[in-house]
Amino acid sequence: RREENARKFFGFCSRDQRKRTRRASWVFSLKESSHKGYYFTANSFKIGLNFSLISQYVLESNLIQCRNPKGIRTMSANLDIVLAILKNEADGDVTAALEKMTSDYSMTWMYRGKDILFPASQPNVKEELEEIYPIRGRKYRIKNTAEGENVVMVELIESYPDPTTGKIHQTPLVLVLEMEDGKIKTGRHYCDPKLSYEDLSEEQLKQGYRNTPNKQIIE
Repeated sequence: RREENARKFFGFCSRDQRKRTRRASWVFSLKESSHKGYYFTANSFKIGLNFSLISQYVLESNLIQCRNPKGIRTMSANLDIVLAILKNEADGDVTAALEKMTSDYSMTWMYRGKDILFPASQPNVKEELEEIYPIRGRKYRIKNTAEGENVVMVELIESYPDPTTGKIHQTPLVLVLEMEDGKIKTGRHYCDPKLSYEDLSEEQLKQGYRNTPNKQIIE
């Protein structure tokens, strides 16, 4: 019974970033077992859970995962940064966004542009952001996220108004972002740019996503 209650609180954490985990440190602390693996001490229940005895818990490389009964995980630090920079873009906050990028940050759009294959960001990222970020009314509907070692992938719908006509462009896309020391180092942007000008309706988007719900909306 105590294990069942404690599982309801546990989400996801890494050994070095557990303080950033939802539910915070008053719920649990992570300790290394003298025998095998790691275990949580659930402060609110005054119990310890040994990872070697609970099949739901998986110990792998730098991440310790456990899923609650609904299969929900809290965010890692890298995913937290990626979603935060989308919020910075929606807010037009260039300064905050730059703090989340490495000094040699680059982004590549994985399609053929008008004049070039795989267009990429310019060396002066700040100047480029100052041109893009003033567009207000951006919205990001997050469909799915996935992570690997120092990489975050986000499936989303990006919406923004045309500065001249006010027409709303909606683009289904996937971002693949590589991380270094807690910052975004490089990224790849996968989409069909023609869809931005298709005036996609909500019904068409639902058809494409097979009614996959939004996990989060950033605006």
